[in-house]
Amino acid sequence: MQLEEYRRKIDKIDAEILELLNQRASLSRNIGRIKASAGLAVIDLRREDVVIRRVVRDSAGQMSVDSIARIYGEILSESRRIQLTISAELNANAGAGQ
Repeated sequence: MQLEEYRRKIDKIDAEILELLNQRASLSRNIGRIKASAGLAVIDLRREDVVIRRVVRDSAGQMSVDSIARIYGEILSESRRIQLTISAELNANAGAGQ
């Protein structure tokens, strides 16, 4: 296989990763709404620990455990940001409706 063929395959995988990350972000928004409505805290360190442990355990590829944990740490950080934004928006809207 030639360099350009590998690059095309990587580009295709990158597009799939982006699609999945956007799907995950959409689910995080929904979870943020649920948490805000239920008065739950956005940050759930136990859940984040479970996610990190699971992906590290299930990783059987070429990436190091540290790399997988770091990447998922960033993904979880973005999920938190999304949920905090949703929570703040819902709280602001609730305050404006009073």
